[in-house]
Amino acid sequence: MDFYDLILELENEFLDTEKGIFGKKVNTQKCLSLIDALKRAFPSVIKDANYVVANKEEILIEAERKAKQIIKEAETHSNLIIKNSEIMKRAEVAAAEHYENVRQACDDSINKAAAIIYAMFEDMEDYFKNMLEILKQNRDDMINGLKDSNR
Repeated sequence: MDFYDLILELENEFLDTEKGIFGKKVNTQKCLSLIDALKRAFPSVIKDANYVVANKEEILIEAERKAKQIIKEAETHSNLIIKNSEIMKRAEVAAAEHYENVRQACDDSINKAAAIIYAMFEDMEDYFKNMLEILKQNRDDMINGLKDSNR
């Protein structure tokens, strides 16, 4: 007998006799009220339990299927994380190489610019030396011209 049938039998026992199954006089109204409450409270739980018992294999198969699906999704997600991690590592290496290349190019540009500026200063120095020589020559020519005209 299932649980519900036992409750019905207990209810009938109380209705048939004042003494009931416990061998003493009981408060029939209170017991009937409790039994009604039990009947209202337990049927869905009992039905659910009966369903679980009756469909145990299907429930276990479905649970196993879901577990495998969750594991597969977790593995896929894990592989994606690993792949992204590898991509990040390659990107970091590439970025470091690019940074080094850019730094070297900047150093080269600075060195080239410094060489050009140095050459410009040398050219300017030569130009100003030449101009100074011309100025000295012009001064000397002027002084010599003045000396010649004073004689």
